[in-house]
Amino acid sequence: MDEVSARLLAVQSVFTDRRAYVNAISYEIETSTSPSSKASKQKELAEYKSKLATVEFPDGSRKQFNFPQLEETYNQIRDERTSKSLELGEVLKPVTAAKAKMDEYISGHLVGLTPQQIDGLKKRATEWDPAIVQINVAEANIVDRCESCHMNTREPLKITAASMTPKGEKKPDEYADAFASHTQPELLKIHDPETFGCSPCHQGNGRATTSVEKAHGNYEHWLWPLFPRENAQAGCQNCHAADMVLVSGDVQWQTINNGKDLFRQRGCMGCHRYQGYDEEPEELNSIGQQIKQIETQKNQNLKQTAYLMKQADAAESNEDANRLNGQAVDLRVANSKLDGHLQQLDYQSHSLMQDQKKVGPNLKDVRLKLNKNWIPVWLKKPSDFRPTTKMPNFRLTDRQIQAISAYIWQSGFTDALAKRKPGNAVHGRELFEERGCLACHSIGEGDQTQGGTFAANLSRVGEKANYDYLVRWIHNARERTRPYCPYEKKDIGPEPRGLREKRTALHFRP
Repeated sequence: MDEVSARLLAVQSVFTDRRAYVNAISYEIETSTSPSSKASKQKELAEYKSKLATVEFPDGSRKQFNFPQLEETYNQIRDERTSKSLELGEVLKPVTAAKAKMDEYISGHLVGLTPQQIDGLKKRATEWDPAIVQINVAEANIVDRCESCHMNTREPLKITAASMTPKGEKKPDEYADAFASHTQPELLKIHDPETFGCSPCHQGNGRATTSVEKAHGNYEHWLWPLFPRENAQAGCQNCHAADMVLVSGDVQWQTINNGKDLFRQRGCMGCHRYQGYDEEPEELNSIGQQIKQIETQKNQNLKQTAYLMKQADAAESNEDANRLNGQAVDLRVANSKLDGHLQQLDYQSHSLMQDQKKVGPNLKDVRLKLNKNWIPVWLKKPSDFRPTTKMPNFRLTDRQIQAISAYIWQSGFTDALAKRKPGNAVHGRELFEERGCLACHSIGEGDQTQGGTFAANLSRVGEKANYDYLVRWIHNARERTRPYCPYEKKDIGPEPRGLREKRTALHFRP
C-alpha cells in the first residue's frame, strides 16, 4: 500500500500541474470569440499535450510521458491503490472485530481508571454523607443544586441507570437515574458545571430541593420545566442559536443539527423571526434608525449655524464675531463628516438589500419570468411539478387558484425584456456539466436524478420560464428590472395608469 501510494504521489505531483495548464488553455479556447485565436490556442494545446514530462519514481527510476500517457498512468495507479485498499480492508476484518471485542471488555471492566480513582470512588461511597451541593453562577444570577441528588454527574466512571439495578431485580428503581453519570462526559470538558451550572442547558428549577417535581420545574408556578430526554439538545439553543452546526470532538449533535437544517430548508424563517437566520432586516432597521438620528443632528446643526451667523453679524466686537463665526464653521465641518457617515450607511444598506434573503422569490417579475399558463398548475400542487420544493400544498380550490393567479399576473412589472438569440443547446449542455452547475442544481427525475440538492431541479424549467428572462438571469442573477430607491422603499418606474390616477385623486381630495 505504501509503495503504491508513493508511486501515485510521484505521478500526481507532475500530472496536477500539467492538467491545470491544459484546463486553462481549454477555458481560453471555449471563451475565445476570434476563430484565429481559437485555432492558435488549439494548436498550442496539442503541442503542449505532446510534450514529454519526466516522472521520478520512489525507486529512483525515471520515465517520460506525454499528457495522455501521464493521465492514463495516474488513473491506473489510483485504481490500483483503490483495489489494494479493498484487499487491506478484507485482511484487517478479523483484527477490527477483535479490537471491538477488546474495547467492549475494557469498557465493561473499568480498565482506564487509575487505582487512585477507584480508591477515591470507594471512599466516596463508604463515607458518603447527604448534603446540599450548590453551584453559584453570579454573572447569570443562577444557583443550581442539581448535584445534591445527581451525585455522580461528573464521575470518571460511566454509570448508567441499568448498572444501578439491584441484584435479583429486572429493572432499576425510580431513584437509579439520580446515581447515573452524565451521558456526554466530553461536553463537561468544555462546559464546566462550576462555570455554567446545569439549568442553563437542561432548564428546570435548579434551586428547588423539596421534591423531584419542583426541582424539574414540573409545576404550575415555574415557566421553564426540565427538557424531556428526547428534547435534551434543545438547551443548546440558549447559547448556540446562531451556530448552524454543533460539533463536539467526533460527536455530531444530530437532533439539534437536523432541526436547524429543517428550519432553514422548510422556510420557517419566512414567517418566524429567529436569531441566526436572515438577520438582514434587523440590520437594515438599525441602519435606518442611525440615518434618522444623523439627519436630525444635521438639521439641528444647520439651525444653530444660522443662529450663530446672525449673532456674529450683530456682535459688538470683532473678537465676539470671530468666535461666533468659528463655532458656525465647526458645525459645518461636523455636518460634512455626518454626510460621509450617511454615505457609508447608504452603501451598507444597499449591500444588505441585495443580500436580503427570502424563502420564496419576489413576484414582481412574474410577467417577465413565467409562462402565464404555468402559474395555476404550480398553485394546484407544487410538489407535482417539483417534488423537492419547499412550498407546501395549500389545497386551494380552482376558483381560488384563478383569483390568485390573476392577482399575481396583474401586479407584475410589464417592462419589455430584451430579445435574445437562440443558443446552442449541445454546447450549453457541455457547459452545464463542466462549469459546476450540478454542484447546486439537479436534473432528471426519480431514479434518474443527478446533481446537487441545494438549488432547484431544472429538468422542467422550460415549462415555466421565459427564455429571454432565463438568459438574463444566467448572465447576471442580481440584475434588477428597475432601480431600487431606499428612501421610497420601492422600485422606481412608471406606475400603472389606474394606480397613478387613484393616488392623484387621494392627494387632491378636498
